[in-house]
Amino acid sequence: AETRTVSGMVHTTDAAAYRRRPSNVLAAVEIGLRDRGLTRLYVRACPLIGLISVAFGLTAWCDGRTLRWQYGGQETTWSVADATGAAEKLAELAKQAEGRQ
Repeated sequence: AETRTVSGMVHTTDAAAYRRRPSNVLAAVEIGLRDRGLTRLYVRACPLIGLISVAFGLTAWCDGRTLRWQYGGQETTWSVADATGAAEKLAELAKQAEGRQ
Protein backbone atom coordinates (compact mmCIF):
# COMPACT_ATOMS: atom_id res chain seq x y z
CA ALA A 1 0.00 0.00 0.00
CA GLU A 2 1.25 3.42 -0.91
CA THR A 3 0.44 6.45 1.25
CA ARG A 4 0.82 10.04 0.09
CA THR A 5 -0.34 13.46 1.26
CA VAL A 6 -2.26 15.70 -1.14
CA SER A 7 -3.62 19.08 -0.04
CA GLY A 8 -3.15 18.12 3.59
CA MET A 9 -5.16 14.90 3.22
CA VAL A 10 -3.64 11.44 3.48
CA HIS A 11 -4.46 9.14 0.58
CA THR A 12 -3.69 5.43 0.47
CA THR A 13 -3.87 2.88 -2.33
CA ASP A 14 -4.75 0.10 0.12
CA ALA A 15 -8.27 -1.03 -0.91
CA ALA A 16 -9.02 -2.20 2.63
CA ALA A 17 -8.55 1.37 3.90
CA TYR A 18 -11.74 2.47 2.14
CA ARG A 19 -14.96 1.63 3.91
CA ARG A 20 -17.99 0.89 1.77
CA ARG A 21 -21.54 0.19 2.84
CA PRO A 22 -21.87 -3.54 3.50
CA SER A 23 -25.24 -3.55 1.71
CA ASN A 24 -23.65 -2.18 -1.48
CA VAL A 25 -20.79 -4.67 -1.39
CA LEU A 26 -23.12 -7.59 -0.79
CA ALA A 27 -25.45 -6.43 -3.57
CA ALA A 28 -22.51 -6.62 -5.98
CA VAL A 29 -21.56 -10.07 -4.69
CA GLU A 30 -25.18 -11.22 -4.98
CA ILE A 31 -25.36 -10.09 -8.61
CA GLY A 32 -22.15 -11.98 -9.36
CA LEU A 33 -23.49 -15.13 -7.71
CA ARG A 34 -26.82 -14.92 -9.53
CA ASP A 35 -24.92 -14.43 -12.82
CA ARG A 36 -23.21 -17.74 -12.01
CA GLY A 37 -26.51 -19.55 -11.53
CA LEU A 38 -26.92 -19.43 -7.76
CA THR A 39 -30.46 -18.50 -6.78
CA ARG A 40 -31.00 -19.56 -3.17
CA LEU A 41 -29.26 -16.62 -1.53
CA TYR A 42 -30.11 -14.81 1.70
CA VAL A 43 -28.75 -11.28 2.20
CA ARG A 44 -29.12 -8.97 5.19
CA ALA A 45 -27.19 -5.83 6.10
CA CYS A 46 -27.20 -2.88 8.46
CA PRO A 47 -24.90 0.16 8.28
CA LEU A 48 -22.05 -1.63 10.09
CA ILE A 49 -22.16 -5.26 8.96
CA GLY A 50 -23.89 -7.55 6.53
CA LEU A 51 -24.02 -11.19 5.52
CA ILE A 52 -24.84 -13.33 2.53
CA SER A 53 -25.73 -16.98 2.94
CA VAL A 54 -24.55 -18.74 -0.21
CA ALA A 55 -24.92 -22.46 0.51
CA PHE A 56 -25.22 -24.86 3.43
CA GLY A 57 -22.23 -24.06 5.64
CA LEU A 58 -21.08 -21.09 3.54
CA THR A 59 -21.90 -17.58 4.76
CA ALA A 60 -19.83 -14.48 4.03
CA TRP A 61 -19.75 -11.48 6.38
CA CYS A 62 -18.92 -7.93 5.30
CA ASP A 63 -17.76 -5.09 7.55
CA GLY A 64 -17.41 -2.54 4.75
CA ARG A 65 -13.69 -3.15 4.31
CA THR A 66 -13.46 -6.90 3.91
CA LEU A 67 -15.54 -9.96 3.15
CA ARG A 68 -14.84 -12.97 5.38
CA TRP A 69 -15.96 -16.56 5.25
CA GLN A 70 -14.96 -19.99 6.51
CA TYR A 71 -15.21 -23.14 4.47
CA GLY A 72 -13.57 -26.51 4.90
CA GLY A 73 -11.73 -25.34 8.00
CA GLN A 74 -10.10 -22.45 6.13
CA GLU A 75 -10.87 -18.80 6.83
CA THR A 76 -10.73 -16.37 3.90
CA THR A 77 -10.55 -12.59 3.98
CA TRP A 78 -11.28 -10.77 0.71
CA SER A 79 -11.11 -7.07 -0.15
CA VAL A 80 -14.45 -5.36 -0.80
CA ALA A 81 -12.76 -3.71 -3.80
CA ASP A 82 -13.02 -7.09 -5.58
CA ALA A 83 -16.68 -8.09 -5.20
CA THR A 84 -16.59 -9.88 -8.56
CA GLY A 85 -13.63 -12.00 -7.51
CA ALA A 86 -15.35 -12.80 -4.22
CA ALA A 87 -18.47 -13.90 -6.10
CA GLU A 88 -16.35 -16.19 -8.32
CA LYS A 89 -14.67 -17.80 -5.31
CA LEU A 90 -17.95 -18.15 -3.38
CA ALA A 91 -19.65 -19.72 -6.41
CA GLU A 92 -16.81 -22.24 -6.67
CA LEU A 93 -17.14 -23.09 -2.97
CA ALA A 94 -20.94 -23.36 -3.29
CA LYS A 95 -20.48 -26.03 -5.96
CA GLN A 96 -18.15 -27.93 -3.62
CA ALA A 97 -20.69 -27.60 -0.79
CA GLU A 98 -23.45 -28.91 -3.06
CA GLY A 99 -21.41 -32.03 -3.73
CA ARG A 100 -20.92 -32.67 0.02
CA GLN A 101 -24.64 -32.85 0.82
